[in-house]
Amino acid sequence: MATLTPHLRNFSTHNIGRERKRGYTCTDQLKQGYMNANDQLKEYNCSDNYYKYNFGLIITDGVKALAEQFECFWFLDIIASYQGQLKNEEFQVWKLTKHDGDKATVTCDDGNDRIIKTQKIPYTDFSANEATVWVEFGTALLPSEH
Repeated sequence: MATLTPHLRNFSTHNIGRERKRGYTCTDQLKQGYMNANDQLKEYNCSDNYYKYNFGLIITDGVKALAEQFECFWFLDIIASYQGQLKNEEFQVWKLTKHDGDKATVTCDDGNDRIIKTQKIPYTDFSANEATVWVEFGTALLPSEH
């Protein structure tokens, strides 16, 4: 499991002191058999903190919550591991899509549906059907945090 270190500087003071509801809640999507992890994390609409992650990637509160609540630090590891190859891509859309029960695919596109990277995951216990993380200038964030 990755170790998260609070970044030395808090870049956002927009929501300091604001109380946030944390934790996993089951929605109608889960009852219907389909769940987007991002829908469970909509309360993250900006970040109070930034954390250093592997390979120089910075993550926000929302991305940290995604990894903790859905136990998918491995998804962040995949994103981080490609950043050296994608340093010229200022904007990246990373999607984790579960299929065939316990298999998944991780894709990265440039925001204009041009696929940059694809990685097949032969087994996952990821509890949602999909999750999306954006990377902007080396910082991973949830779309709701933009």
